Amino acid sequence: MPGDKTWAALESATARVAQDLSPQGLANLISAYAKLDRTIDVKAWAALEMAAGRVAQKVNPQGLET
Repeated sequence: MPGDKTWAALESATARVAQDLSPQGLANLISAYAKLDRTIDVKAWAALEMAAGRVAQKVNPQGLET
């Protein structure tokens, strides 16, 4: 697993690019954090929440799983 400095850099990058992610990119990024069993820091999580709100209208409802 990456060290603390690597995670900090990745989370900083997440916060920086979240606003430009497509719906699929956002889903992939959140899925990667989940698969790595990683809790996202507050700043990165806030950026991902804002991105989710921005792309919500672009999501294909047929692509959602229940």
